[in-house]
Amino acid sequence: METEKSDRPASVDIIAKKRHSLFWRYRIRRRVRRALRDPDWALRRAEAFRRDVGGDLPKPSSQGIVLAACDDLYYHSFAPTLVRSIERHGVTQPVHLHLCAPRPETLADVAELSRSLRHVALSWTWDSGALAEGLPYRSIYLASARFLIAPLILESTGTAVLCVDVDAIANKPIWEHYAPVRAAADIVVIQRRDETSDSRRVRAGAFGMNPTPKGRRFAAALIGSLAATMPLKPRYHLDQIVIYYLMREFERVGSLAAADMPPELSDFGFEPETVIWMAKGWKMKSSSLFKDAQSNVEASFQPGGDAQAGPAPKK
Repeated sequence: METEKSDRPASVDIIAKKRHSLFWRYRIRRRVRRALRDPDWALRRAEAFRRDVGGDLPKPSSQGIVLAACDDLYYHSFAPTLVRSIERHGVTQPVHLHLCAPRPETLADVAELSRSLRHVALSWTWDSGALAEGLPYRSIYLASARFLIAPLILESTGTAVLCVDVDAIANKPIWEHYAPVRAAADIVVIQRRDETSDSRRVRAGAFGMNPTPKGRRFAAALIGSLAATMPLKPRYHLDQIVIYYLMREFERVGSLAAADMPPELSDFGFEPETVIWMAKGWKMKSSSLFKDAQSNVEASFQPGGDAQAGPAPKK
């Protein structure tokens, strides 16, 4: 029987201890609290990342922006399929990719991908990966990359942002199913209320931020918290624990309208009626279920294929 470790590419980090110590939780929470209390401090912490961003942010849109981030491995393995799975539904949808320290070939590929699309308005940015320098595991930076660029998109466009894993597949048009959920919220989040670990109380596979006053404040504190904590060289991912601590801090200083992300917008089971399929872990990414779903998307864009073809039936 194959294990997830054997399915995982050799270049992917293996973090044995998937939690933060009490000391690290204290350090992270201090910076989250400071970022929320002092917006100027948060802005200064994020300035180095802002200066490092190249490319073009998306244009303002009446329809929200679907955002994913990836390095070269994840881009070539998953990003084109995610984009084409959205394209095949024939519905106008802005999509933004943030590329982490991309090679020139990757930048050329994403430009070519953009030219092939009719319905998806694809934009992309990149950074040099400077925030990853000194980290014990580069995946700590990669997991946070979309939550670093999302606040810049929210600030620049005033448009709602839905962050998704890049190894996702759109089984149905995303925004028409997501829009009613986010309508009265500042953020939309998957909360795992039965979890006891602060690193697991929310799941970051699908996370939305709205351009409300509190949504913007949340976003600014999010980028400030992440940018302030990474130089301390944490030994585990920051994205989920920082989102959770920010939600807790908002409870202390004022209310935050946090809507629950519906399960159909982040489905690990690839059920036919759900909206977004997610491949959790390399064992799933290497499975015939996920590979068949990828192949079905890609086949609809081959000569003679139907770019609006539906998903393959679940096996």
